[in-house]
Amino acid sequence: MKRGWQLKRFGDICTFDKLQALHNHLPYVGLEHIESHTGRFIGSLDPQSVKSLTFRFSRNHVLYGRLRPYLNKVLVPDFEGHCSTEIFPIKPSPLLSREYLTYWLLSDTTVDHINATCTGARMPRANMNEVLDFDFPLPPIPEQQRIVGILDEAFAGIATARANAEKNLQNARAVFESQLQAIFSHDAPDGSVISSEPTTKQLESKLQKTSAITNRYHPKHNEIVCADPLATKTGGRHATLQHIPGGFSLAVGMPKTQPKNGWRWSLLTDLARLESGHTPSRRHPEYWGGAIPWLGIRDAREWHGRRVDDTIQKINELGIANSSARLLPAGTVCLSRTASVGYVVVMGRQMATSQDFVNWVCSDDIAPDFLKYLLMAGGRSEFLRFSNGSVHQTIYFPEVKAFHICHPHIHEQLRLVSILDSLKDESEHLESVYQKKLGTLDELKKSLLHQAFSGQL
Repeated sequence: MKRGWQLKRFGDICTFDKLQALHNHLPYVGLEHIESHTGRFIGSLDPQSVKSLTFRFSRNHVLYGRLRPYLNKVLVPDFEGHCSTEIFPIKPSPLLSREYLTYWLLSDTTVDHINATCTGARMPRANMNEVLDFDFPLPPIPEQQRIVGILDEAFAGIATARANAEKNLQNARAVFESQLQAIFSHDAPDGSVISSEPTTKQLESKLQKTSAITNRYHPKHNEIVCADPLATKTGGRHATLQHIPGGFSLAVGMPKTQPKNGWRWSLLTDLARLESGHTPSRRHPEYWGGAIPWLGIRDAREWHGRRVDDTIQKINELGIANSSARLLPAGTVCLSRTASVGYVVVMGRQMATSQDFVNWVCSDDIAPDFLKYLLMAGGRSEFLRFSNGSVHQTIYFPEVKAFHICHPHIHEQLRLVSILDSLKDESEHLESVYQKKLGTLDELKKSLLHQAFSGQL
């Protein structure tokens, strides 16, 4: 312990003011009004009454959220009010600065110790009686004020740096998204929104890669050439006759929108074979745990916008044989259509999917990655135009079967894919740089708090 510091029992320098009553005409603080890890108040100072009993607090208290303490909700109020009984008003003694106490409560070490006292699996609450017995490092008031001054200045700088990094992170994402939208928007009269041209060698490589994908769909024959015999065209209801316009190059029904020069509208099922997915029975564990990747929503979330080579769950040949699951070829484009609508991936190898997906086995007239980017252009919210449901939004097969896309010739598709791939790679690189910077700032914050309460500042 640093010279002049004392190790005190927390309950000897703080008290919990828990006088319950019905308080009216005062600002109210619930857990939702305190930002995690920052101590920032995000509620309203307008007087608010609640039907349940609450705790009253003043400018002399520190408010601590005991429900799910890992959320780290601490507030130094500069107003009088009342709060939820899930929030304890802590009143420090004259020996303890409110600001110093707040930084101690926000430190990772304290959060971990308090979290270890929790009871209740679904709604973990800190045992505040145990917290009263915690050891508390107490320097003299002038030393507390010095430490608080250092932390205030450092955290203000970290907050500024973090805001800049977050802005740059958003900008990195926005550059790719805006270019993606520009390509598939119909505001431009032609396809010249991208000027960078791939080399002949790159284009030939793309064409070879596209042609090398096995089991491709040939619409003239209405079959998958050399396909697995279990792969069949999806049945069900006929395509809808209604028209739902999209914001970009996707619509339900044939749009009246004039395509850009060199582009045309086509029924998607004229370009790619539509396949559904299925889940083998969970009552038969012998269908699961094999070598066949089985694409689920969690996989789509993780791999959104990319080629997926592996999945969390696997099935086997027995699961395929005893269900409607289909083994689909590499290059199949998959779109989640149920509760989590709008995730898009391309299969990097043969696999099956759950019924949460609609899948397209592309012909030689549509590049899988071009279709992927086209489906991504409007963002996941774009698919809400085509979905229905009072509880969970779902895109049903009549709408999917009526999907029309606007597209150029295959050579132009591959040119655009090459450029978008490069932009996406650069965007993801910048994102990783700024994510790393945000992580470094978080670690710096933790380090400063550790130093502050170990007498190293």
